[in-house]
Amino acid sequence: AEDLRVNRRMEEPRLNEKDPKVLAREVLRLKHLLETAKSHFKKQGKAIMMPILFIVAGILTIGGLVYSFQEKMIFFPEKLPQEYAFDFEGSSEFEEINFQTEAKISINALLFKAGTSAKGGLVLYFHGNAGSLHSWGYIAGDFTQKGFDILIIDYRGYGKSTGKINSEKGLHQDASFIYNKMRERYNEDE
Repeated sequence: AEDLRVNRRMEEPRLNEKDPKVLAREVLRLKHLLETAKSHFKKQGKAIMMPILFIVAGILTIGGLVYSFQEKMIFFPEKLPQEYAFDFEGSSEFEEINFQTEAKISINALLFKAGTSAKGGLVLYFHGNAGSLHSWGYIAGDFTQKGFDILIIDYRGYGKSTGKINSEKGLHQDASFIYNKMRERYNEDE
């Protein structure tokens, strides 16, 4: 009998289901609690979501701008007039070559010869992301003095080269095109 009393004490008090006033009051209380909670979470949700939305929008905007202007941020070409005459003091003889790609783009390059000491073959040299052959021609001596001919190439849109860089794939295609053209003049196995 004692166990029954303990269990009855632990049970939740039940509403008097027969009294409509008690039920109506309890329903109103629960409804009020639900509306208060809903209003609280709605305000808190807005307070939390607005900064998150601004941060996400800012990141997407910056990412879009960086993507759109990446070539301008990476490549700094120096344009030269087509009639520009290259002159490098103290350098070995050189030949100016214009490669016409299949896309009717002209890729300008300078071939510096090692002269009679040529023993190392040809080095294809793709300069950095800025300047043109005008500002990169000075490095030829480092290779020709060691017996290498060197072909220094201006990318599309650099120096006297026409066109513009559209993609990394385009750069690879130009490099392969020039490599294959130079194989006609140089034996790969020597």
